[in-house]
Amino acid sequence: MILFGSCGTINHLKMARTNDIDAIKAEVFKEVDVQLKTEDLDSFERKILMGANDTLETDSIPATVDLKSALEKITHMSDYFKKWSVITGYWGIAISILYLISGIFFFYRKRFTATLAIIALVLSIIFAIAKIFIFSGDTSSAYILNVFQATFYLSIFFDIVLLVLVAVNDKTYYTEYGLEVY
Repeated sequence: MILFGSCGTINHLKMARTNDIDAIKAEVFKEVDVQLKTEDLDSFERKILMGANDTLETDSIPATVDLKSALEKITHMSDYFKKWSVITGYWGIAISILYLISGIFFFYRKRFTATLAIIALVLSIIFAIAKIFIFSGDTSSAYILNVFQATFYLSIFFDIVLLVLVAVNDKTYYTEYGLEVY
């Protein structure tokens, strides 16, 4: 839980700084002016850069691809996405820190350790589900959202696995002086 909480905190810090990332992206893209010959690209590269399917006929593919416009399309972030990234980023930092703290308490014999871990895991699951619903309202940031939504689903999966492990774990170790844990 310490590892997941730490990684979650770093990822949510990045989400909270989305506006800065967008500014850096705009600065970098000012310098990009490259035309790639499509004949030098394999089908996967062509699909990513052109948004094309592998089933396109060879004669319908343009001779060159503008790298700047392709990268802007892939990394496009709508205002809706930026707004909610910042909001969910800060909330995610709080939940990740709770996750991290609950992981640290597994090293101590405290009554509330298992309860704190369950609370952190349930909050993390609810938050990931909320992010899925929030970001489903944005259709123009499709490429970035596909990556983010995959991480949301993975988060839910790992949280459920950890929740089951914590729930079925023998909690007698986490009792203080023989007191029972509920």
